[in-house]
Amino acid sequence: QVFASIGSSFYAESGSIATFLGVAEYGLYRSTNNGANWNRITINNGAGRREAPNDLEIGADNRLWMSTTRNVFGDAGGSIWSSINGSTFTFVNQIPNADRTEIEPSSTDATKFYALIDNSLNGQADIFITTNTFTTITALPEPDDADTGISATDFTRGQAFYDLVVEADPTNDAIVYI
Repeated sequence: QVFASIGSSFYAESGSIATFLGVAEYGLYRSTNNGANWNRITINNGAGRREAPNDLEIGADNRLWMSTTRNVFGDAGGSIWSSINGSTFTFVNQIPNADRTEIEPSSTDATKFYALIDNSLNGQADIFITTNTFTTITALPEPDDADTGISATDFTRGQAFYDLVVEADPTNDAIVYI
């Protein structure tokens, strides 16, 4: 199986007509024949519209995990979904105030994940951990940035909507790279 997370976008220059790109096409797609054909998997949010997938990860137990980003209709991101078969997804939890959401599973503990979000309230990034498969999430302190010219709470320099990467060390999941 091959999966693709397809987004959509809004574009407008000053004084020009607004253009929405990919509104009818965004979503999660799956191919079972090495990309020759693709089928969209319908995953609807609480507003009755499709979720906008952002990150796909495979957990230590071989479950497929998906996190979401804000869609073009303004519905929040931060939804966490899982699948055991790649075709049916189950809603797990919603990370509050999240627009774009990146997740990272532990490679040794199927219940442990890190999440990095673009916080819709302040436009900055927040870091979370769960040790019970997203039943609860706990905020972590932000990294100590060596650059004293930026706010201590803005390690992404206002680019959390764009620059979010989180990876755990494959042999020691207490070490995380952001």
